[in-house]
Amino acid sequence: MKTIRTAFYLTLVVGLFSALVACQTEQPNVTNSFGTISGFVDADPSDVADATTKALQEKGYSEIKKTETDNAVRMVARNQDDTKIDITITKHGNNVSKLEIHYGAFGNETKSIELYDTIQKSM
Repeated sequence: MKTIRTAFYLTLVVGLFSALVACQTEQPNVTNSFGTISGFVDADPSDVADATTKALQEKGYSEIKKTETDNAVRMVARNQDDTKIDITITKHGNNVSKLEIHYGAFGNETKSIELYDTIQKSM
């Protein structure tokens, strides 16, 4: 009985933690999970990557690395202060992509959402 109760409480704690970790941001349809903001975009990954390149240039960031496959694009950029920005774009259906941005070591939600908005406007 004690083992069952312990397992139940452990499951409850993990479930509550998971619910708190993936929090909704002020931006509609965008979530923040462990410092990585993510949202869905109505475009193929290559089109989102092109818009991301434009957005990075517009904000004055340097695109360091870009790796493309059939279903995903991974980009690494740096801002003027040499802060690392990880961007992942994955295909999630016909003409739908998931855009994930992790800005800095711990994830700066404000800067990530600013970049997310700039990418959306560049499309």
